[in-house]
Amino acid sequence: MSTGRMGAKMTRGVPFAVKRWAARLVLALPWVVAGALVWYTFPRGAVLPSPVPGSIVLSPRPAVVTWAGRVLLAAWCANITFVVYRAVARRSVAWFMFAGAALVLVPMAGLWCVFSMALGCWSDVSQLRVESGRTYHWLHRWESEALADEVSLGVFLRTRVIGVNDNERGYYALVRPTGVARYRLPRPTGGRPDRSHLAESRDHRWVVSLSSYQSYPRPKNGCAANLIYDQVAGKFFDWKELGRLSPFLLVEPGDQLERGDVEALLVGGQEYVQGCSDVRVLSQDSTNPNPAVRAVVAQLLAETYPGDEANVTLATRVLEQMADKDADPGVRKAARGALAGLRSSVQQRAK
Repeated sequence: MSTGRMGAKMTRGVPFAVKRWAARLVLALPWVVAGALVWYTFPRGAVLPSPVPGSIVLSPRPAVVTWAGRVLLAAWCANITFVVYRAVARRSVAWFMFAGAALVLVPMAGLWCVFSMALGCWSDVSQLRVESGRTYHWLHRWESEALADEVSLGVFLRTRVIGVNDNERGYYALVRPTGVARYRLPRPTGGRPDRSHLAESRDHRWVVSLSSYQSYPRPKNGCAANLIYDQVAGKFFDWKELGRLSPFLLVEPGDQLERGDVEALLVGGQEYVQGCSDVRVLSQDSTNPNPAVRAVVAQLLAETYPGDEANVTLATRVLEQMADKDADPGVRKAARGALAGLRSSVQQRAK
């Protein structure tokens, strides 16, 4: 065989080999990606029961899942187009069966990933790197939320659990200061609170999960958190303990209060969000250095349940002191009005 004929044969063979391997890639790629996605999103690490503090959680990274999902969609579309073309061109029942299998089974792998991410895996809602260098993660799984400390970040996110809130209705209303970018929230969509992001207080003490919510029956837009961590004391507060905290823990002495948060706090009455009703907490806030906070505290004390004699006695004593001795005339006026309202509700109940 002459050199020219051998070169021509080799030249013709190269495109043929490329086409053959390209066809194999188109056929195999969606199955490979689907299998990899199922493996990647399979729940692993502190799955059930809810992890305790110190547990290690291995979570799929949302960016990886999104990228792989796009690759899967593109490969699946190319696969279906190629297989259907082959089936029609060759009039082959086997190719039609292969097309049907790809049409049904590959999307099922995608659905598995969706359900696994929603119900089985701990998904990463938000992350926050604080001044001390620690990176916190807000993890979500079904009805549970967790605050975790980042251990490593590779193909998987590896975190150590700080605390878990396993009550989907365990949110606590907070009041934000106005004009602070780190506390900014989107408008709520109604119903349960809309998760937003983790934030660190400006005094570097608190790490909170911020969510926007809407109160009812009077719709007021407010702010709530279901994960709160005291970095100074190393104390995590779950839904049973959130009521022991001040709803003004993000507010500093010179701040103005976010009007919507105050209105929502005063309205109360939300299925998922509890307001501050602990008179002992409010009595401590009655001496808050911010006069706007003290004025709101007076209004909250006026809502003390009139049937609880001990709380009514404490609220009355605090309001009397505020009305008589507070340095701000606006607070004294608010306290006098709140005191009159509390006494009126107690008298009406006694009748």
